Amino acid sequence: MKKCPKCNREIHNKALSCPYCEPEHANKTIDKRVFPRHDYKCLVAYKMAKDPDAPWKEAMAENISMGGMLFKTQGKLASSTRITVSFEAFLGQFIQIQAKVVESEEDFDGYNTRIKFINFDAETKNRLRAFLDPLKP
Repeated sequence: MKKCPKCNREIHNKALSCPYCEPEHANKTIDKRVFPRHDYKCLVAYKMAKDPDAPWKEAMAENISMGGMLFKTQGKLASSTRITVSFEAFLGQFIQIQAKVVESEEDFDGYNTRIKFINFDAETKNRLRAFLDPLKP
């Protein structure tokens, strides 16, 4: 949260203006995304990165970009938790990538979990790019 310079009330960090001082701009926020998101529904497997013997759990992807993914989990994942994510990119070919949980918000049918891809090598980056290119509108 940050303070409005006019009325000194707390407002959301992403807010462009204060909803109290300028109600006509109340829902406008800053989009900090570097990479465009692509709608993509697929089954995703994930597990805790710190434990190589951790069981894989399933989730449903909602969208994906070169920088991260949004998927639906049954349980909340703590912010900054490091996970390993695996999903089928091409018929029978999987991409496995390290990620950090940005946020996990409760929704009516689970948790919307946003992750940021981290520590991936050039080969993985190229495979991810080759997978995403056909998804562009």
